[in-house]
Order: sequence, then structure tokens, then C-alpha cells
Amino acid sequence: MSDTPDRPSDLSRIFGEFLVRRQRGESPSLDEYCQRFPDLAEQLRLHVHLYDALGEAGEDSWRVAGETPSSPITSQPPPLSKGV
Repeated sequence: MSDTPDRPSDLSRIFGEFLVRRQRGESPSLDEYCQRFPDLAEQLRLHVHLYDALGEAGEDSWRVAGETPSSPITSQPPPLSKGV
């Protein structure tokens, strides 16, 4: 058995815990997680920032389409214009 941590698994587990806490309505501190796991701090920051950016982009695309994430999609998307 190896004493070397399985970094991808550890990162996945830690990031998952962070997201679960957010989903529960908690406000976990990214700085706290980075202090607890200094070897993974850089990757954890990158994951959280990317996740947040993708979430914001997803929210923006819903607004553009006139839907909300909880709204059912009831129609086909509008056709693309020929100039695009």
C-alpha cells in the first residue's frame, strides 16, 4: 500500500464536500478549505472558481432564453438566423 495520497480522489472528495455544504445552504469558506488542505489549495481554488463561473454562465443563458433553471422547457429553441 502506498503512503502517497491519491490526489485526484482527494481533490474530488474535498470539492464534493464543499459543494454539498453549499447545497445545504451553508457558506463554506474556500480559504478555510485551502488552509486545511494546503497541498490541494491551488487546484481546489481553480475548481471552485471554474464551477462558479460555469454556474453564472448557465444562469445567464437561461435568462437569455427567457426561462429559469426550474422552468420546464416547453418549446423548441428558436431557429438560428442565416447570418450567424
